[in-house]
Amino acid sequence: MYYLFKKIGGLLLVFSFIIILVSCNTNKEQTDIVTTMFPQYDIAKNIAGDKLTVSLMTPFGSEIHGYEPTAKDIIRVNNAKLFIYTSDEMEKWAKNIINEETNYLNLSNEYDQVPFSNEDALIDELHYWTDPLTFLQLIDVIKTQLVNIDPINSSYYETNATNYYQEIELVHEELTNYFETKNSPTIYFYGHNALSSFANRYNFNISSLSDHFQPDAELSPGQKLMLKNNIKAANAKFLFTEELIDLKEPNSLIDELAREGQQLTLLELHGFHNITKDQNEKGVTYLELLKQNLKNLKTALN
Repeated sequence: MYYLFKKIGGLLLVFSFIIILVSCNTNKEQTDIVTTMFPQYDIAKNIAGDKLTVSLMTPFGSEIHGYEPTAKDIIRVNNAKLFIYTSDEMEKWAKNIINEETNYLNLSNEYDQVPFSNEDALIDELHYWTDPLTFLQLIDVIKTQLVNIDPINSSYYETNATNYYQEIELVHEELTNYFETKNSPTIYFYGHNALSSFANRYNFNISSLSDHFQPDAELSPGQKLMLKNNIKAANAKFLFTEELIDLKEPNSLIDELAREGQQLTLLELHGFHNITKDQNEKGVTYLELLKQNLKNLKTALN
């Protein structure tokens, strides 16, 4: 009998330990705010501070296009106080993981397009966050949601949102003032142009490999040759690339042009889709990436 009770006690101990582990794992999946892309993650983190937890579904350093949620992602969304995603076109799977109890925010429905100075400029509704004037609107939208789910800390969120808004606004004004001194300049971009809204806001042109938004879209030899010829004709000194790409191909083009007597320097023009693991650990923000874009544009255009 003693051994029977001892055995049952041992089983109960193991069972209790399993329950604790499951509980711990479940808690790890619980985040107050779950986001799908870096722009909304960045805003939520800057406003929430230490009052709410914020997570990014897309792994840092990875490509958002074509991403599919994992089972853990779905659990986090279901347990979250707020789920924020970009659009039904960018995250085609979002609607499938939302249920009637999910508090969610589709950011593509939450802003008004501010007209560009060039009335003929095409509007890129897919990459709307690259326009800082749209990004400013998103700060207000997300702030309102955080106040709704945690009204006790409303003044804290209001202050953080106002501070971040003003910092972004200052860089926007600097970009505006800088490009007013230019005459619709052109930069050369080895990549898929997801920054047309950014360029249209400040009235400059991007000559790119492709206007297709998908980074894995097929590129023809003709597209590469056309970009090369445009660079040669303009006697350009700088070539821009998008973030998180293999630099083998653009460096190959630089080497090819160097053999033909034209020297090019590589610069990044960030599209704010995502950041690397290292950048996340350093706390890199949309604001810092926007400042870096301005710095690189000034380097190329001066």
